[in-house]
Amino acid sequence: MPDENRNGMSLRCPHCDGKSRFDSTLSGHVVDCPHCGKELTVPEAPAQQYQQAPAPQPYQQAPGAPPYQQAPAPQQNPYSTETTSRSGGISTALSNPLEGQPQAMAEMGTGATLRWGWGLGGIWIISSWLSSWQIGSTLFGTLPTSIRNFGTSAKAGPKLSDHIEWIAGAAIPFLCLVLILLALRAMGNMRVKFGAIVFTSAIVMLPLLIANLFLFFSSFMDISTADGAKVMSHIFFFVLAFVIASVIMLIKASLVSVLGFAPRRAFWLVPLVLVSVGYLSMWTNSLLTEMTN
Repeated sequence: MPDENRNGMSLRCPHCDGKSRFDSTLSGHVVDCPHCGKELTVPEAPAQQYQQAPAPQPYQQAPGAPPYQQAPAPQQNPYSTETTSRSGGISTALSNPLEGQPQAMAEMGTGATLRWGWGLGGIWIISSWLSSWQIGSTLFGTLPTSIRNFGTSAKAGPKLSDHIEWIAGAAIPFLCLVLILLALRAMGNMRVKFGAIVFTSAIVMLPLLIANLFLFFSSFMDISTADGAKVMSHIFFFVLAFVIASVIMLIKASLVSVLGFAPRRAFWLVPLVLVSVGYLSMWTNSLLTEMTN
């Protein structure tokens, strides 16, 4: 059997069993064996083995056609956690605050995450100041009371110290939550950026912001009947239950999805965070009240 390659073919003589190499151009010819001198026929090689592939034709532009431009390759979003780039950013976190915070922060990037965190925190402080100005007390001082007591302490004109106390009373819980999450990050040795902690702290304050808006707009209602006041009182406590449950779930989501704690550890950390924020807020608010007085 012949052995073909690009330099020719190797053929073994049927008489002396000697192996010789012949050029491909001798295919089909009778030649003498270089070992024994007897005649042997070089078999014909398949034609397709020796045909060179045609060279590719160069690109020719049609007359009058616009110049050829290669389409740019699609760029992958460096902050996306998925294979396909998605848009949404802050809307992702607001529509799915329990699970969408990491994806939203990845879509926005580090700078936008920090800006939105401080921005939402500022909106919470402004809403708390407006509701405190209208009802004469902060949100945490109003929650245990009935809605029928709205406006009783707001008749007297507030002083400058009252405005300072209301603004600080809203900023203190937000800042305390940021500090506690930073402490938990350090305890767990987690590589979570500061902007992510500010952003998730602002997301936790969203239910409280809704409660502030409810108190602000409901304070303009003049309810003269006992039945109407009772209905509003039930609505108020429904909002209160919604706020408490939402804050608990958001703190757990922040510990699990943002900081990376296991759900079992987050189950014990959520009460610790709530109690810590509550006590720090009460202590700093009382200290601020004494200072302003």
